[in-house]
Amino acid sequence: MALHHSGSRKAINLAVIQTAHMTLVMKGKLDYSKYIAQDEEATMHFSCSGQGVESVEIYDAREGKLVGQTEQALYPIFFENGIYEVIIIPKNGEQLTFYHEFSAFREAISRLPYSTTLTGNLHFQNEVGFSTFDILEDNQRLLTVTFEVFPTKLDYKKDYRALLAGVNEEVYNLAYHFIKRTYLQGSAELFREPSSAEFYRLLTAHFEQYERAIAQVERRPHHQLQTCYEEVRGDRLRKQDSRGRAYLRKNAQRFVDVKEGIEIGGRTVMPARGLLMKKQHTTDTHENRYVKFTMERIVSKLEHLQLAVKRFPDKQQADTDLIEQLEQMIGLLRVKLRQPFWRAIGKLDRTINSMVLQMGTGYREVFQVYVTISKSIVLKGELYKMAVKDIATLYEYWTFLKLGRILESSCDAGEQDVIQLTNNGLFLNLKQNQRAVRHFVHKTTGEKITLCYQYSTGKKIPTVTQKPDSMLSITKTDKDYSYEYIFDAKYRIEVRDGEAVGPKEEDINTMHRYRDSIVVERAGAYERRAFGAYVLFPWHDEVAYVQHPLYESINTVNIGGLPFLPNSTTLVEKIIDSLLNKTADELQQQGILPIGARGYEYEVKAQEVGAYVAAEVVDKDY
Repeated sequence: MALHHSGSRKAINLAVIQTAHMTLVMKGKLDYSKYIAQDEEATMHFSCSGQGVESVEIYDAREGKLVGQTEQALYPIFFENGIYEVIIIPKNGEQLTFYHEFSAFREAISRLPYSTTLTGNLHFQNEVGFSTFDILEDNQRLLTVTFEVFPTKLDYKKDYRALLAGVNEEVYNLAYHFIKRTYLQGSAELFREPSSAEFYRLLTAHFEQYERAIAQVERRPHHQLQTCYEEVRGDRLRKQDSRGRAYLRKNAQRFVDVKEGIEIGGRTVMPARGLLMKKQHTTDTHENRYVKFTMERIVSKLEHLQLAVKRFPDKQQADTDLIEQLEQMIGLLRVKLRQPFWRAIGKLDRTINSMVLQMGTGYREVFQVYVTISKSIVLKGELYKMAVKDIATLYEYWTFLKLGRILESSCDAGEQDVIQLTNNGLFLNLKQNQRAVRHFVHKTTGEKITLCYQYSTGKKIPTVTQKPDSMLSITKTDKDYSYEYIFDAKYRIEVRDGEAVGPKEEDINTMHRYRDSIVVERAGAYERRAFGAYVLFPWHDEVAYVQHPLYESINTVNIGGLPFLPNSTTLVEKIIDSLLNKTADELQQQGILPIGARGYEYEVKAQEVGAYVAAEVVDKDY
């Protein structure tokens, strides 16, 4: 059945769940005209589980009504930048609470005055993926709901996944965040050193298993029979081994003369002191030392994580529930480490490869959990949930990294300082207030090319500071200045009835502003440095876009928009290749001069030539 593309511009019931304890309703606007990257084959995940679930109804966009949840796949109904109202009505007057790991969502759902009904809005910004919330009563989970939020400008399975892969390929875990409105599912792989955000996700998924394994080790600890020696009186000595005999040889002065003893050198003697060998069981084994090491290591990383959360710049993230959860895990492990059993265990001083760790009850689980939480999360599979940065930030990162890849195809990479990262203790970011520069040399001409991220004019211009995302600078061999071109990533699209998809008009106006305001002082006068400016926006149909006025404008005024996605890079590659292979004169001719500038330039040259000729004539007459 065909999809109702118009959708509904009014809030409608998108999901209705009936349980023995409550009625839960999710409402929102469903305007498919904003779903630009429509995929008729797309299917949405929606699931719920809990106590006494009686019925689940989901809005079917193809039927245009609520239908009972079945095995049939449903078309997406939740999208980025959407606002969805949640209404929770208890059936028996229970005092229910709403829980979502994102603290702002927890605060958004509150109880109505003089009522037990909970309601509020969940606002998904530029974040896509899965989102899960729970309905609780006295900290007991009654209902868990998981649904999928789709992007409106990207193909979810193709473009978005390729965007994530492109960012993580350049800088591993750059795409990850700590706790956001949504998450993606992934699997743990032994790839690189995990970030604190990955460690938190992995540990919370396995902490109960780890705690049970520690308890099993304490109940049935591995022990071994250990030989120990005690210095005792001579009359308590028994048969000596090699160590006992060596002790007697080194302490000959301790032998005393007796009537009945050992005849040595004409003397009858017995040792006054010696070593008594004893066998006893001990739990201070390498395996138990390894278990203690894992506890100490996890406590240390949890303390580091807790400190990072408290210092997190976004105050919404540093919520008390999260801090309490970390304190609870730290406290539990610290209590165990203070117990006499673990205090008697020494420190691990070597690498262990033991069958006890591989097969022993409790030890096997400790070993498996610790190896798992020491891995990285790769966004594939369905085991762990991992928050990802919002799409707008990802798109900005990807465009800069991809521009560098395009330049590498025709240039040799020179000095690099692109990977300038900030680590707030939880996840990585590219530096936002410091230029990151990549240098290239053209393979054919030897000309120097520079790609700068977060370019800033600073105070070098007379007006206000300008900060385009990426600046491409091309220095020609016969010029003492560079030709600069702006590539600005904008995760926005303009859609008009009867017209092709293109960049927003205000973003094109920003390109005009950048080109006109980025100037340099030369010989007492200011000149424009930027020769072109392009908006990079997320769109896939490059063939149709070449007819768009804002693509044709690039050929006339060198300002316009270019579609740029992992599977749509042809037009950007064409522009960059053209800029790299044009001569300085050709680049200069593309520049837009103020009206009358060309005529004025000719007049100045004529005056200079005339003055030169006149001077020559005067010299000859003289």
